[in-house]
Amino acid sequence: TAIGKMPAALGRLWLAISMVLGLLFVWAMTRVYQIDTVPTWYNGYTTASFFLTVVLTGPLFAALLLKLAKVPFNGKFFASLSVLALLASLAVVVMQTSELGFIHSSVQQANALLSDWGSLQVWRFVLLVAGLGCWLCPLLRRVPSHTIGLAIGLLLVLAGEFIGRGLFYGLHMTVGMAIAG
Repeated sequence: TAIGKMPAALGRLWLAISMVLGLLFVWAMTRVYQIDTVPTWYNGYTTASFFLTVVLTGPLFAALLLKLAKVPFNGKFFASLSVLALLASLAVVVMQTSELGFIHSSVQQANALLSDWGSLQVWRFVLLVAGLGCWLCPLLRRVPSHTIGLAIGLLLVLAGEFIGRGLFYGLHMTVGMAIAG
């Protein structure tokens, strides 16, 4: 409850409404990038990546905030969700990479947009695994996570996701002719 002023039942209802609105907001953001003139974004990988980022980073951020607030939190279920999101993200990257060769405009191939796509994806996943590891290792050893470990883990995961966003924006290409500039 908000500073003890809201009844618990209303607080739970408000929490559920906030979570649904948050998911609707993420879905609305994905719709912004579903532009048919940008074929590298106009696919299900864009929407999947947005939601996988939520499931990958959200639980770790929640674990950190709850640790800071000294609220007991058994993160095993949520950590496993983040691991599943990591595996699904890897699958999305593999499938998207295989399809980039089939996307092209009148002047270029999509897989030529980012010459370092593969190495940057490797760095991205190294950071994601290391970040989640900061959360998972204490859980696997059945010891409480430390605030600093959770914070470092979140920073590593966010750094990995920033690389992912950079790659996403680097794939921008429009159909039609290029304009010399």
